[in-house]
Amino acid sequence: MREKYFNSLEEFLTHINNAEVPEWAHSNDASRVEFFGHLTYGEAFEKAQKGCPETAAKMKEMYSRLHATSAKVLKPQIIFADSGLFFDTATFLEGTPEYWLSEEITEVEGRGSRGVVKIYANIAAACFVTEDDFMKRGANMVQAVEMLEISGYSTEIILCDGLASSSSSSSGSTGVYTYITIKQPDQMLDFDKLAFVLGHVSFFRRLMLRYFESFSEAERTLLTITASGGYGYPREVPAEKGIYLTRSSYSMTQDEWRKILSEYVTFEEKI
Repeated sequence: MREKYFNSLEEFLTHINNAEVPEWAHSNDASRVEFFGHLTYGEAFEKAQKGCPETAAKMKEMYSRLHATSAKVLKPQIIFADSGLFFDTATFLEGTPEYWLSEEITEVEGRGSRGVVKIYANIAAACFVTEDDFMKRGANMVQAVEMLEISGYSTEIILCDGLASSSSSSSGSTGVYTYITIKQPDQMLDFDKLAFVLGHVSFFRRLMLRYFESFSEAERTLLTITASGGYGYPREVPAEKGIYLTRSSYSMTQDEWRKILSEYVTFEEKI
């Protein structure tokens, strides 16, 4: 399996917009608008660049139907008093009466600096995954990112896709693993853009298909990317230590996705 990397979403978008694609490219298909998410290639490209407030609003509406999620940080604070658990010698020798120390733990909600968490979001999806499935899955993904950010972690978000020449995981199967860094740890969270990239069907079925169509003719033949509508087989991808969000294969309910996300976020050894 070959690996391809893009250091930013902008680098990926520049690549697909400048790439040559075959005349039959389905990313330009004006029919089957429901399958493609009701956006043309040009419209999807612009929303990937600038963000999509409409998609973000739909996701926030979904949040209201989910159980409230709150991510809080335990913040220690040292307090000087006339009694406590620890004795501060320097303060005692200075003659200060409050030379005892105690530690008070408060629970606060907010951003801090607890390190960087890598999140790998595999957006590969089978053809029968619906527009609503994409949106539900994206809403849960974005909520997980926000939960980590307000918990004090900086997030690095890597969009990934696995494409194979067959549905078999045997050694004879060939394919491509693609990794697109869409947010660096020091970047602010752009909710409108993240919502579109992770949750709108047109990002995958317009822009990712255009990316597949930009492969060489030999590579397209190998991966069964054809004029008849074949685009290979979606596959999981290898990921470094971090949170890995699996590809869509069958329709998942929000509760099922919340269970997957909670398992990843709960155990810090995953991070």
